[in-house]
Amino acid sequence: MVEYNKEQGAYFNPHLEIKANNGELSVYYYGEDNKKLIDIPVSCLPLLCDYEFALSENNKLIVKTDINSMVNPSAERTMQVLVAIYNQCDKMQKWQDSCPIVALYDSPKLLSTLLEAKQYNAKVQLLSKLLIVAIRKNYV
Repeated sequence: MVEYNKEQGAYFNPHLEIKANNGELSVYYYGEDNKKLIDIPVSCLPLLCDYEFALSENNKLIVKTDINSMVNPSAERTMQVLVAIYNQCDKMQKWQDSCPIVALYDSPKLLSTLLEAKQYNAKVQLLSKLLIVAIRKNYV
């Protein structure tokens, strides 16, 4: 993804190091303070509203382009790479194992009440959509 974004005009500080460990990615910086670290063109950043998310039977993230949106091809490539990274790192399973909200799927009324309290938080709403899909299909 770094190389693709560089081709699209992105900048990655040469002192950055991306490390993978047990399905987790971390970014380390070993340079001077107050230096630009990453600058990715907006054209490469996917808009979540352009995509539909689901879970496969084996807890892999599936993403489809919303048929009503006009997705930027650069952003679509970035989304494909992000989904591949999530699936390679088994992120959905890790979230299922560690996210407190997932532990509440046995208590749908309580879960619904908690999610309503964060109805304007995009990250929580995306997780709730994925969780609802997973619950309906008995994936969790």
